[in-house]
Amino acid sequence: MRPWVALLAWAPLCALFLSGCANRGLVRYEKIAARAASGEFLEAASALRAEKSGLYGSQSDLLYNLDLGILYHYAGRHDSSIVFLERAARIHDDLFTRSVSNEAAALLTNDNARPYRGRPYEMVWMRVIQSFNYLALDNKDGARVELRQAQLLMDEFRRTAGGGPAAYRDDPLFRGTAAMVYAALGETDDAAIAAFHAVKHYRDAGRRPPEG
Repeated sequence: MRPWVALLAWAPLCALFLSGCANRGLVRYEKIAARAASGEFLEAASALRAEKSGLYGSQSDLLYNLDLGILYHYAGRHDSSIVFLERAARIHDDLFTRSVSNEAAALLTNDNARPYRGRPYEMVWMRVIQSFNYLALDNKDGARVELRQAQLLMDEFRRTAGGGPAAYRDDPLFRGTAAMVYAALGETDDAAIAAFHAVKHYRDAGRRPPEG
Protein backbone atom coordinates (compact mmCIF):
# COMPACT_ATOMS: atom_id res chain seq x y z
CA MET A 1 0.00 0.00 0.00
CA ARG A 2 2.99 2.36 0.24
CA PRO A 3 2.55 3.89 -3.25
CA TRP A 4 -1.02 4.79 -2.33
CA VAL A 5 0.12 6.37 0.93
CA ALA A 6 2.43 8.74 -0.93
CA LEU A 7 -0.27 9.64 -3.42
CA LEU A 8 -2.94 10.23 -0.78
CA ALA A 9 -0.62 12.28 1.40
CA TRP A 10 0.32 14.89 -1.17
CA ALA A 11 -2.40 15.03 -3.82
CA PRO A 12 -5.03 16.84 -1.67
CA LEU A 13 -2.51 19.52 -0.70
CA CYS A 14 -1.85 20.06 -4.41
CA ALA A 15 -5.58 20.63 -4.80
CA LEU A 16 -5.35 23.48 -2.31
CA PHE A 17 -2.56 25.18 -4.22
CA LEU A 18 -4.12 24.57 -7.62
CA SER A 19 -7.35 26.05 -6.33
CA GLY A 20 -5.35 29.15 -5.58
CA CYS A 21 -4.91 29.75 -9.30
CA ALA A 22 -8.42 31.19 -9.40
CA ASN A 23 -9.47 34.76 -8.49
CA ARG A 24 -6.76 36.61 -6.50
CA GLY A 25 -4.88 33.34 -6.49
CA LEU A 26 -1.30 34.60 -6.34
CA VAL A 27 -1.96 36.70 -3.23
CA ARG A 28 -3.67 33.79 -1.50
CA TYR A 29 -0.86 31.46 -2.49
CA GLU A 30 1.72 33.78 -0.95
CA LYS A 31 -0.34 33.92 2.24
CA ILE A 32 -0.47 30.18 2.74
CA ALA A 33 2.40 28.57 0.81
CA ALA A 34 5.23 29.11 3.28
CA ARG A 35 3.09 28.30 6.30
CA ALA A 36 1.61 25.16 4.75
CA ALA A 37 5.01 23.96 3.53
CA SER A 38 6.35 24.19 7.10
CA GLY A 39 3.27 22.51 8.59
CA GLU A 40 1.77 25.67 10.08
CA PHE A 41 -1.70 24.85 8.81
CA LEU A 42 -3.60 26.55 11.63
CA GLU A 43 -1.63 29.75 11.11
CA ALA A 44 -2.42 29.61 7.39
CA ALA A 45 -6.11 29.11 8.14
CA SER A 46 -6.11 32.05 10.56
CA ALA A 47 -4.50 34.26 7.93
CA LEU A 48 -7.18 33.38 5.39
CA ARG A 49 -10.02 33.93 7.85
CA ALA A 50 -8.62 37.29 8.96
CA GLU A 51 -8.43 38.58 5.38
CA LYS A 52 -11.36 36.78 3.74
CA SER A 53 -12.87 39.76 1.93
CA GLY A 54 -9.58 40.89 0.47
CA LEU A 55 -8.35 37.44 -0.53
CA TYR A 56 -11.54 35.94 -1.92
CA GLY A 57 -14.26 38.45 -2.70
CA SER A 58 -17.98 37.86 -2.97
CA GLN A 59 -17.85 35.24 -5.75
CA SER A 60 -15.44 32.79 -4.13
CA ASP A 61 -17.32 31.39 -1.13
CA LEU A 62 -16.84 27.83 -2.37
CA LEU A 63 -13.10 28.31 -2.73
CA TYR A 64 -12.83 29.93 0.71
CA ASN A 65 -14.54 27.02 2.44
CA LEU A 66 -12.62 24.48 0.38
CA ASP A 67 -9.26 26.00 1.27
CA LEU A 68 -10.10 26.24 4.97
CA GLY A 69 -11.45 22.69 5.01
CA ILE A 70 -8.21 21.36 3.57
CA LEU A 71 -6.02 23.39 5.92
CA TYR A 72 -7.96 22.21 8.97
CA HIS A 73 -7.76 18.64 7.70
CA TYR A 74 -3.98 18.79 7.59
CA ALA A 75 -3.92 20.51 10.97
CA GLY A 76 -5.73 17.51 12.44
CA ARG A 77 -8.84 19.56 13.23
CA HIS A 78 -11.13 17.07 11.55
CA ASP A 79 -14.38 18.40 13.04
CA SER A 80 -13.63 21.89 11.72
CA SER A 81 -12.57 20.47 8.37
CA ILE A 82 -15.87 18.60 8.07
CA VAL A 83 -17.81 21.81 8.72
CA PHE A 84 -16.03 23.85 6.04
CA LEU A 85 -15.94 21.09 3.43
CA GLU A 86 -19.65 20.45 3.96
CA ARG A 87 -20.30 24.15 3.42
CA ALA A 88 -18.29 23.97 0.21
CA ALA A 89 -20.32 20.95 -0.90
CA ARG A 90 -23.61 22.74 -0.25
CA ILE A 91 -22.43 25.80 -2.18
CA HIS A 92 -21.39 23.61 -5.08
CA ASP A 93 -24.76 21.86 -5.15
CA ASP A 94 -26.56 25.20 -5.10
CA LEU A 95 -24.42 26.62 -7.90
CA PHE A 96 -25.20 23.57 -10.02
CA THR A 97 -28.90 24.40 -9.85
CA ARG A 98 -28.29 28.08 -10.65
CA SER A 99 -25.69 27.66 -13.38
CA VAL A 100 -27.87 28.81 -16.28
CA SER A 101 -28.90 32.09 -14.65
CA ASN A 102 -25.33 32.76 -13.53
CA GLU A 103 -24.04 32.30 -17.07
CA ALA A 104 -26.71 34.64 -18.44
CA ALA A 105 -25.75 37.33 -15.92
CA ALA A 106 -22.07 36.95 -16.81
CA LEU A 107 -22.80 37.50 -20.49
CA LEU A 108 -24.54 40.78 -19.67
CA THR A 109 -21.78 42.03 -17.39
CA ASN A 110 -18.39 40.31 -17.18
CA ASP A 111 -16.73 37.11 -16.06
CA ASN A 112 -16.50 38.37 -12.49
CA ALA A 113 -20.25 37.80 -12.18
CA ARG A 114 -19.64 34.06 -12.24
CA PRO A 115 -19.24 32.49 -8.81
CA TYR A 116 -16.34 30.10 -8.53
CA ARG A 117 -17.84 26.61 -8.94
CA GLY A 118 -14.72 24.50 -8.65
CA ARG A 119 -13.10 22.20 -11.13
CA PRO A 120 -14.37 18.63 -11.39
CA TYR A 121 -11.27 17.12 -9.79
CA GLU A 122 -11.47 19.59 -6.90
CA MET A 123 -15.03 18.60 -6.11
CA VAL A 124 -14.20 14.89 -6.26
CA TRP A 125 -11.08 15.32 -4.11
CA MET A 126 -13.10 17.41 -1.66
CA ARG A 127 -15.26 14.34 -1.00
CA VAL A 128 -12.17 12.14 -0.71
CA ILE A 129 -10.62 14.46 1.88
CA GLN A 130 -13.93 14.53 3.72
CA SER A 131 -13.86 10.73 3.82
CA PHE A 132 -10.43 10.90 5.50
CA ASN A 133 -11.90 13.26 8.08
CA TYR A 134 -14.54 10.70 8.94
CA LEU A 135 -11.97 7.91 9.04
CA ALA A 136 -9.90 9.96 11.47
CA LEU A 137 -12.99 10.12 13.69
CA ASP A 138 -13.48 6.35 13.33
CA ASN A 139 -16.64 6.86 11.30
CA LYS A 140 -16.27 4.40 8.43
CA ASP A 141 -19.90 4.74 7.38
CA GLY A 142 -19.47 8.50 7.06
CA ALA A 143 -16.40 7.89 4.90
CA ARG A 144 -18.40 5.54 2.68
CA VAL A 145 -21.15 8.15 2.23
CA GLU A 146 -18.58 10.69 1.03
CA LEU A 147 -17.13 8.21 -1.45
CA ARG A 148 -20.60 7.48 -2.79
CA GLN A 149 -21.06 11.22 -3.25
CA ALA A 150 -17.77 11.36 -5.13
CA GLN A 151 -19.01 8.64 -7.46
CA LEU A 152 -22.25 10.55 -8.08
CA LEU A 153 -20.22 13.66 -8.89
CA MET A 154 -18.09 11.76 -11.39
CA ASP A 155 -21.19 10.31 -13.01
CA GLU A 156 -22.72 13.78 -13.30
CA PHE A 157 -19.55 15.28 -14.74
CA ARG A 158 -19.46 12.56 -17.38
CA ARG A 159 -23.14 13.08 -18.17
CA THR A 160 -22.92 16.86 -18.56
CA ALA A 161 -19.80 16.58 -20.72
CA GLY A 162 -21.70 14.27 -23.07
CA GLY A 163 -18.96 11.68 -23.13
CA GLY A 164 -16.69 13.90 -25.23
CA PRO A 165 -12.96 14.51 -24.78
CA ALA A 166 -13.67 17.00 -21.98
CA ALA A 167 -15.54 14.40 -19.92
CA TYR A 168 -14.20 13.62 -16.47
CA ARG A 169 -13.14 10.01 -17.00
CA ASP A 170 -11.90 8.65 -13.71
CA ASP A 171 -9.83 9.49 -10.66
CA PRO A 172 -7.26 7.11 -9.19
CA LEU A 173 -7.11 9.04 -5.90
CA PHE A 174 -10.83 8.43 -5.40
CA ARG A 175 -10.59 4.81 -6.54
CA GLY A 176 -7.64 3.99 -4.30
CA THR A 177 -9.29 5.58 -1.28
CA ALA A 178 -12.55 3.78 -2.00
CA ALA A 179 -10.72 0.46 -2.19
CA MET A 180 -9.21 0.95 1.25
CA VAL A 181 -12.47 2.14 2.85
CA TYR A 182 -14.53 -0.69 1.37
CA ALA A 183 -11.90 -3.19 2.49
CA ALA A 184 -12.00 -1.75 6.02
CA LEU A 185 -15.79 -2.17 5.99
CA GLY A 186 -15.47 -5.78 4.85
CA GLU A 187 -17.09 -5.00 1.48
CA THR A 188 -14.59 -6.99 -0.50
CA ASP A 189 -16.41 -6.95 -3.84
CA ASP A 190 -16.64 -3.15 -3.90
CA ALA A 191 -13.03 -2.93 -2.73
CA ALA A 192 -11.88 -5.16 -5.58
CA ILE A 193 -13.83 -3.16 -8.15
CA ALA A 194 -12.39 0.13 -6.89
CA ALA A 195 -8.84 -1.26 -6.90
CA PHE A 196 -9.37 -2.58 -10.44
CA HIS A 197 -10.41 0.87 -11.69
CA ALA A 198 -7.46 2.53 -9.95
CA VAL A 199 -4.98 0.15 -11.58
CA LYS A 200 -6.75 0.49 -14.94
CA HIS A 201 -6.46 4.26 -14.81
CA TYR A 202 -2.70 4.13 -14.28
CA ARG A 203 -2.28 1.40 -16.88
CA ASP A 204 -4.25 3.36 -19.48
CA ALA A 205 -2.33 6.52 -18.63
CA GLY A 206 1.01 4.70 -19.02
CA ARG A 207 2.20 5.51 -15.50
CA ARG A 208 2.01 4.19 -11.96
CA PRO A 209 1.59 5.74 -8.49
CA PRO A 210 4.78 7.31 -7.07
CA GLU A 211 6.91 5.12 -4.85
CA GLY A 212 6.83 6.09 -1.19
